[in-house]
Amino acid sequence: MKDTFDLYRFTLLFKKTILERPAQLLGLMALMLLVSLGFYSFFAYFREWEAAHATAFIWGYVGGGIVLASVIFAHFTTNASGAAYLMLPASSLEKWLCGISIVGVMFTIIFLGFYRLMDFSFINLYHSRLNKNDAHYQFFYSQAQIFAFDGRLPKFSYMLFANFAGAALLGSLYYNRAGLVKTALTVLATMAFIGLANYLIARLFFNNLSSANPFWSVNLQLTNNYRTVDAPQYIKDFADNLTQFIIPAILWVTVYIRLREKEI
Repeated sequence: MKDTFDLYRFTLLFKKTILERPAQLLGLMALMLLVSLGFYSFFAYFREWEAAHATAFIWGYVGGGIVLASVIFAHFTTNASGAAYLMLPASSLEKWLCGISIVGVMFTIIFLGFYRLMDFSFINLYHSRLNKNDAHYQFFYSQAQIFAFDGRLPKFSYMLFANFAGAALLGSLYYNRAGLVKTALTVLATMAFIGLANYLIARLFFNNLSSANPFWSVNLQLTNNYRTVDAPQYIKDFADNLTQFIIPAILWVTVYIRLREKEI
């Protein structure tokens, strides 16, 4: 089928994808929301608000996105279901848009909405239980603030989500069995190779090398002291653009290319 886009046909495909496997897709989303709630509740009980925000957001959003991405194209776990999916009267573009819409858009909106409601409820409850006559009231009040979605941690989480969810999507189209495990091993092996290659290259230039961070810095050991040599700013900017935009774009577009390959 030609790679055209029809809104009505795409809507039908989207509904079919959700309603065909509601327990798997919606159930996974609900499970990851509960995981986020669990982490938040645990640390909030001890008034560790920074830990509550960080763990609940990263594990719920990034972890949930990875797991969901690994099953969105689960039709290819068997030849029969894979063939049936490829024969659906929808273009590969529409199938690709359906998958990334559920993982990248629908899950993100649901999670951020749930997280904001959860965060607002816990913090309001905490503030309401404080004694306004306490001399340290303002100090305790300021310890818990609404989590901003445009802060450093959320931006880092968005980058992790874009990279690892994209890798999980792509891995599910290459590995028919245990796709998430095999994809995780592939990603870890790739990261280990990059780290080792970076260390060996840095070793050629620094005899007293202690450690090396790809595209960022090298740590040198000088007798009993350590010194950090940072990479030029343009290298750091390139690394930021690479991890935030270039690699995610390559991964998510390659998912579309792989879908087309399967239809040929």
